[in-house]
This record gives sequence, structure tokens and C-alpha cells, in this order.
Amino acid sequence: MKKQSNKTYTILLIFSAILFSTAIYFMSSSLILGASAGGSVSAPVTTIESEDVVPETTPSAAVAEPKEATTATSAVVENNVREAPKEVYVVKEGQTLWEIAQDSGLSIQTLMNQNQLSSSVIVEGQELVID
Repeated sequence: MKKQSNKTYTILLIFSAILFSTAIYFMSSSLILGASAGGSVSAPVTTIESEDVVPETTPSAAVAEPKEATTATSAVVENNVREAPKEVYVVKEGQTLWEIAQDSGLSIQTLMNQNQLSSSVIVEGQELVID
């Protein structure tokens, strides 16, 4: 009876270890993928005209107000960034995101962020933006 009890205990212990390690594996994978789903943050571009700068040697000088040209320049710069052509890559049969990242010189994380991918699974014919 004691041998049967030890065998049952051993089986339960092994089963518990497998179950625990499987749970840890899936939790860590989802945490890694969840953390990698973030997007990129961009700050607005602001230019300073040389006329807008007040020298520190003149304490009585009033602070110059920004001119309309500054706002217009910012808008032009932002429009130029948006109009930049993006290279689109079509996934071929059997390719992985890792292979495409290696060929394009980018990291997998960068490709996932640029294409709003929540996982690294891709399919044939899928279009990926590569900058």
C-alpha cells in the first residue's frame, strides 16, 4: 500500500510541475507580446526663427512673440514627413518575420510596431511596411 501511495504522489508531483511550468510559459509569452504591442510616440516639430531669440545682454528687451512663419514651417515639416514614400513588402510563402527583419536590416520589434502587429505570425500575401 505504501508503494502505491508513493507512486501516486510521484505522478501527482510530476503532473503539478508540468502544469505549473506550462502556465509560467504562457504567462511570460503573453507578457512579452503585450509589452511589445506599444506604438511609437512622436513630438511636434518646432522651429525657432533667428529674429525670435532675445539676447540675454539686454535686460529691458521685451520677449518677442512667435510669428506665423514658425507655425507654417512646422506644418510644412510635418506634411513632408507624412508624404515620404513607404516601402511595402509582400510576404512570400514560408517566410517568417525574423527572416524579413534580417533581410531589411530591422529588428522584429520595429517591424511589428510599424505594422501594428500583435504577434510575429504572418501569412503569405500579407503586406508589410518597411522603412
